[in-house]
Amino acid sequence: MHNWLLRRAQLTPEQIALVEGVRSWTWADVAELAQRRASWLHTQYPAPRVALQATNSVETVLWLWGALTAGKTVALLNPRLSDGELAPLVSRMGVEAALPPLTWSESTHSAKSKVNPEWPTWELDDHATIMFTSGTTGAPKAVIHSFGNHWASATASALNLGIERDPAAWVCAVPLCHVSGLSMLIKSVLYGSTLHLLPRFDAGIANRLLLTGEAGYISVVPTMLKAMLKDLGHRQYPGSLRALLLGGSDVDPTLIAAAEAVGAPVIYSYGMTETASQIVAFPPGRRQEAPGASGLPLFSTEVRVRDERLEVRSPTVCVGFLDDPCAYAAAWTQDGWFRTNDVATIDAHGFVTVHARSTELIISGGENVYPSEVAAVLRTFPGVTEAVVVGIPDDRWGHVPAAMMASREVVDVDRLHRHCQARMAGFKVPRKLLLVDELPRLVSGKPDLLRIQRELSVHADVGQLVAMTGLDVRMIAPDTDEDFD
Repeated sequence: MHNWLLRRAQLTPEQIALVEGVRSWTWADVAELAQRRASWLHTQYPAPRVALQATNSVETVLWLWGALTAGKTVALLNPRLSDGELAPLVSRMGVEAALPPLTWSESTHSAKSKVNPEWPTWELDDHATIMFTSGTTGAPKAVIHSFGNHWASATASALNLGIERDPAAWVCAVPLCHVSGLSMLIKSVLYGSTLHLLPRFDAGIANRLLLTGEAGYISVVPTMLKAMLKDLGHRQYPGSLRALLLGGSDVDPTLIAAAEAVGAPVIYSYGMTETASQIVAFPPGRRQEAPGASGLPLFSTEVRVRDERLEVRSPTVCVGFLDDPCAYAAAWTQDGWFRTNDVATIDAHGFVTVHARSTELIISGGENVYPSEVAAVLRTFPGVTEAVVVGIPDDRWGHVPAAMMASREVVDVDRLHRHCQARMAGFKVPRKLLLVDELPRLVSGKPDLLRIQRELSVHADVGQLVAMTGLDVRMIAPDTDEDFD
């Protein structure tokens, strides 16, 4: 198969490909700049894989396409992770550091690059990208996607939304290190659509692009949609807004209704990293047929429920887990279905409803928080002997991490907060902390997660530390309300 970027540049060279702020790049520009990076990687970076700190920037896009052009497999890393969190991920890739390289300078690689016939061709089963996710243990799982996975996902999405002769532009406000962001980047080159990159989500900028008709598509999570509706005020979205894709966490039906009331054609969907984005989604205009459901299977995707768990058969399913072939093999049934392990039902009309995710994963403002990882950091603080982390509802972020810790010593909340911030991304730092002498447990000896979650919901406001004897409150620390950044 041909290189998608180079073919897109051949088909529509002068069309705007990327917009970042007041600057824009055509497909010819992107192809030329990506090939400069491919040439550098070809001569300076022999490893078959590269790690890329995937900020929402044109540089990330250029390095991604450059690495793929050079025949590399690209692992996209969350730039919000601390150095301590990034180091083991980079090490697993077998590379020394993450791109972009400190030695790179555009001015020293300014020679014109032509479409190079020597660049490797792409096969559908070739490994393209690696994205880190996690299982029930919280240990990072490296999901390998092939070019075929991305091709099938983009094609299925296009068939669901409707084939367009003149594709509208997309607003990319979700992180490129997440599969939802990466899928938009893939779609833009295959569809030939313009991508407006937002370095950080800004409700005002997103709304401006949609209200002026500069963009017709946007993908958001509930936290982002709430902010957009607040910024919108009494205005209405125009008919040029073709779809607002909504996913990422449990969605309040009243939020969807509020968005639809101001003219937003909401397309709710469910997917996962392992399937290169969406598994099911609502076709435009059909949400009212099953308002509590997650959607219908996309083209080329089959679904079934066995023992209350959703299973998938689709060309979008990833081709492996890096360094863990046993876990990948265990994810498949004997007759060739991929186990999502998510609790779901399918009604008589084929609509799928996902009732619960399989893990204790906390989705906070669209970011994944793994309880065991956060608890491990808490246990390294002096005096903390045990820690359990759960998600609790939050009006702004959907859910936030909260922790119950066992300690018989006085814990300084400010020191503990700094301890967490130095070792974790801000969105992982617990927003509620409950200090007890001993964790409540089940008869089996395991922590009683339901009781812990209930106590965290009852005691203290977000940002507070409550110290307790048993479950009797005896001290409350000063309240804080810091942002996640």
